[in-house]
Amino acid sequence: MEVSCIYCPSESFEKGKGSVEHVIPSSLGGRKSSRNICCVSCNNRLGKEVDEPLGVALSFFSTMLDITTGRNKPAPVQKMIAEHKGKQFDIHSGGLIRYSKNDVEINEVDGKAEIAISANSEEEVLKILSAVLKKYDKTVDDFTSIKAKSKKSYIPKVHQRLALGGEKQLRSVAKTALTYLATLVSPERLRTGDFQSVIQYINEEGIENNFVSFSTDSFPSLGQEKSEINHCLIVAASDQHKKVNAVLELYGNIKFFITLTNKWSGPSISKAYTINPVTKESQETTSSHSVEIFNLSHENSVDYKKFTQAISNMIQCFQDRQVNELISQITDEAIEKHIIGKGDYITEEMVSSVASEVALKFTRLIHRIDSEEDIDLAELCKQRQSDA
Repeated sequence: MEVSCIYCPSESFEKGKGSVEHVIPSSLGGRKSSRNICCVSCNNRLGKEVDEPLGVALSFFSTMLDITTGRNKPAPVQKMIAEHKGKQFDIHSGGLIRYSKNDVEINEVDGKAEIAISANSEEEVLKILSAVLKKYDKTVDDFTSIKAKSKKSYIPKVHQRLALGGEKQLRSVAKTALTYLATLVSPERLRTGDFQSVIQYINEEGIENNFVSFSTDSFPSLGQEKSEINHCLIVAASDQHKKVNAVLELYGNIKFFITLTNKWSGPSISKAYTINPVTKESQETTSSHSVEIFNLSHENSVDYKKFTQAISNMIQCFQDRQVNELISQITDEAIEKHIIGKGDYITEEMVSSVASEVALKFTRLIHRIDSEEDIDLAELCKQRQSDA
């Protein structure tokens, strides 16, 4: 049996073998999909035209959370997002801050070379140093000692502008809800004419937006598990109201209310799909919120204080996760330095050394205190070679 593409009826495909259309956009970590929606051409067109602007607007949060997209790609790097002491910095997945470009400066004074290396790790420093020494026909092994200072500093706070609510993004939200409905009903249901208006809106065929609006209404739980980072989508269809409405919640806080049709001729449905974009865990349940969803209206004004607080909650969640991960990293590094390979027994001195180093680095982290310490690069290189 063949069905037509809902976005360009001139194209058709065998039932269940259309283009893979994600429910939650792939760029936000969505994995559930339908193959009864559209052709490859329309999927590519609308993916570029409407899904990409939504993904770009929320890409900072995707990067900070270290999500993997629905196509198993890492979250995008936030390029040159900050500047500090004349250097540009990127933010990588998980909030990892790295130089946009490693740098080396060489000053020769009285036959001596002073080398300043800006890099993201000790391994990168040693690699750059080896390349510099090669110019002088030297290697690190030619030196018994290479005295250096390791300087670590915190970049200024990053300020990001969040642009949400553009028409293309709202069309993507409508498409998300329609795609989820496609996983719940037969393909013929979407092609009865009940959804002609919203399809035209998604296609940008001169239809005014009466379909999508922001929402700050609270629900006890979207899906079984309420999470600060989950995506959740509820679709409710009513044979009594002749409507299909939906609520989409992204990253646990940004909510949209969607009306797909006021001409529903099918059965009542109330389903919720939830996915954690970090762990990829998902669930689909029967929702108990159909009554609340049918009482929502696009005429209700958004409480912008609540909306601002929702964004603040998201950012605080990301910051807490990042701090916890850094504390874990600091602890692991201190144990590696003071305990691992230091003997068969853990002594009080070892424990004290770990505690002191963790406390010092934690204090620097919380209060953003720059640090400087003396190191021997020749000794560090030998240690790396020994570990390898």
